[in-house]
Amino acid sequence: MPIDMRAVLHRVVDEIFDECTFVREEDDHEAPYAYGMRLSNRTASSDQKRHASLAASHEWFEAHVIDLGVSRRNFDYGEDEADKEAELRDLAHLVRAYLQGEGEVTYRPSLFRRRPMPTLKVETNGVRWRLGRSVSSQEELPDSP
Repeated sequence: MPIDMRAVLHRVVDEIFDECTFVREEDDHEAPYAYGMRLSNRTASSDQKRHASLAASHEWFEAHVIDLGVSRRNFDYGEDEADKEAELRDLAHLVRAYLQGEGEVTYRPSLFRRRPMPTLKVETNGVRWRLGRSVSSQEELPDSP
């Protein structure tokens, strides 16, 4: 029986995000087999408004920080629904941390663009994330003594 990735995405979003997050389902016409959610914090102050999205297909999952244009995409070609849900949950924790104002944004000069290139660094749920425009990484943090 095929995995219902739309249901998995909804389950993870309902579990990770609370009423402080505005959630809107999105359709991607370029990838009709993928499901997406646009997420925004509900902060009243316009300078604190943050936007991100989560997307899931049967083979890949993506967290995209819309404000910075950085993202992380993970691939899972297996058939285990629990593994796919865990992968998506990790990315959802990353997005939630960003929406709550966590993380550090640094900028570096670019040879080809006029504006500096952003990098987002976030530590959440025992994982250190580093997201850039073309490269991203994640590493498990060592357990605290």
